[in-house]
Amino acid sequence: MSPVDPQQNPSPSRPSRVLRVIFAVVLVFGITYLLTPRLLGLIMAFALRGSSSSVAPADATRSVTVSLMHWGLLGTVPDNDPGYTNFVRAAAGRMTGINGFTESDGFHGDGTDWYEVELSPDFAAELRSALAQSTTIKKSRRFPDEHSAPSWWPKTWPADAQCYDKDSEHLVLPDSGTRAWFMRMRT
Repeated sequence: MSPVDPQQNPSPSRPSRVLRVIFAVVLVFGITYLLTPRLLGLIMAFALRGSSSSVAPADATRSVTVSLMHWGLLGTVPDNDPGYTNFVRAAAGRMTGINGFTESDGFHGDGTDWYEVELSPDFAAELRSALAQSTTIKKSRRFPDEHSAPSWWPKTWPADAQCYDKDSEHLVLPDSGTRAWFMRMRT
């Protein structure tokens, strides 16, 4: 074996190594500085792209039923199962979902839900009575009309329609007939 001559493979001098490290650090920071806004923009666009989809009639029925329960319009709601589940099923059996649509802006579940339901005649009368007696639900003539509403959402409302508001939810129920519309804004 021949001895290694230090003169043939000189190691880089200390100042040369320091310059290489500084150059590498500056290069990494420079590339990071240039790419970070673009990468963050792509990540945010992907994360906040939002979505929209139709809601099955049974899901529309259940969603409206649960909201009306929370409004206090359907009487005392049992706290535990099977009473709660039976209560929801019984109330939901008094309406039929026609249309449902949901959209999300992709930010923490924020978005809007639209539902159209057909009420049984006795349930429609019961709701009108409960709404007239409620002190927590506001009655208005200002109807929900979102620019991003689905195509089946009414552009004009029946002449006898009333809008009932609670929190960020709106129920449109005419004084006659059995059709109703419900909109929820999720924030």
